Amino acid sequence: MYVEILTTRAKDSRLSAKVKSQITRFAARLGAGLTKPNRRSVAEMLYGIQARNDVKVSNIARALYEPTALIKTEGRLCRRLATRDLTNHMNIWLSRAGTLAVNDDTVLAVDVGDIRKTYIVLFPTG
Repeated sequence: MYVEILTTRAKDSRLSAKVKSQITRFAARLGAGLTKPNRRSVAEMLYGIQARNDVKVSNIARALYEPTALIKTEGRLCRRLATRDLTNHMNIWLSRAGTLAVNDDTVLAVDVGDIRKTYIVLFPTG
């Protein structure tokens, strides 16, 4: 059983390293033209969101497993988010990258059934 656990951890570690490498390469392309701290921030955010399946800064910070205190990591991530709005830069890059994958034969389908907000409470109007 102990050998099984070690083998599983080794596989998880390799998978984690592979995913982190792919995210880092993607973030490097996405962050082209940004400063080094902004590129690093983008990579850390993408990795944290992917690792924890959550967009809360505290969970992203936990996913990074940094040796510093969690509150310090959260503070650094929040400061990076507050310094510059990267939305426009990312939208332009993603649009350009997406145009290479879309041609005349491409079918874009949206299932609005997947878009739901179960936590919303509707109040009567009027």
